[in-house]
Amino acid sequence: MNKKLLNLEDVATYLNCSKSTMYRYVRENRISYIRRGRRLLFRETDIEAFLDNHRISIH
Repeated sequence: MNKKLLNLEDVATYLNCSKSTMYRYVRENRISYIRRGRRLLFRETDIEAFLDNHRISIH
């Protein structure tokens, strides 16, 4: 099992969104995260699950 942790900046880049959008997702509990001190970390598997849950179908 891959337990790689990513920081907020890396996830924002990966999701192609701003850091403020990531903070909003965290504040609204829309994305799973781990807090270590003041740092927010994200499991790679949780990011993949987030993407799967927010997939938009194209017709």
